[in-house]
Amino acid sequence: MSVKNVTKMSIKYPKIKSDKKQRFYVVFYSNDKRYRLFNGSKINSDLYPL
Repeated sequence: MSVKNVTKMSIKYPKIKSDKKQRFYVVFYSNDKRYRLFNGSKINSDLYPL
């Protein structure tokens, strides 16, 4: 196996951000697609921040 055949892995950790209305959300990328989660419904979690 040569070095040319090895793909580079890039790790991007989730970030916590806020919008203009002071709502907080988590931003992360998976398979080059951006996800912004304001609650846990998309990940089957019971998270609903106030």
